[in-house]
Amino acid sequence: MDLLIRFLAVINRLPNISNVANLTGYWLFEFTDQRDAYPIEPWYLGLSQGRVVFSGNQQISWREFLKTLQRYVARLNSTDVKQIILTLEQQFAQAEQDAQSNLFLALLQKLYHFNLINSEELEQALQLKILADFDSYLLQYSGQAKFLPFSQLEIQAPILGFAIQDLLVKVLSGAENFFESHDG
Repeated sequence: MDLLIRFLAVINRLPNISNVANLTGYWLFEFTDQRDAYPIEPWYLGLSQGRVVFSGNQQISWREFLKTLQRYVARLNSTDVKQIILTLEQQFAQAEQDAQSNLFLALLQKLYHFNLINSEELEQALQLKILADFDSYLLQYSGQAKFLPFSQLEIQAPILGFAIQDLLVKVLSGAENFFESHDG
C-alpha cells in the first residue's frame, strides 16, 4: 500500500486532526480488535498546545513516565540508579497532593542534576515510546477517540513536544520500509 494512502487513512482515524494547534489535554482512544472483538487497553495521547508530549495507557504520571525512561534509557535500570531514584521518590513522597505537577518536574530536575539523564535522552525516549504506540495502535486497530481537555498537562509536560504530522510520517515511513523489505 502506498505511504500516502496509509497516511491519509491514519489522518482520517484521528478526529479533527487539523484542529489540534491549540489543544492541551488528552485524546483518549478506545479500540476494538476486529478479529476478536475484545476491547484493547485505552490509549492516551497527551497534547500541549497541539504538540504531542506523552503517550501511554493512562494519563501522565511519575510512574508511567519513569517506566518509559527505563525502557529507552538503559542505564536507568542499574541497581545503583534505581536506588537513587527510589531515595528521591521517598524524599518527595511527603509533598502535598495539590503539588503533584511540581513534584513530577522536581523529580525530573533531580535526575538531570545527578546526570542520570539529559534532555536529549529524555526527548528521544519519549519520541520512541510515542512512535511505538502509534505503530501499535493506529496501524493495527480501529475504534473511537474523544478529546479530554486537561490544562495541567501544559505544566506537567517534560518536553515541548512533537508535531503530530511529523510523528505520523515517521511511523508510516517505517511501516512502508518494513513492508517493502518483506515483499518478494
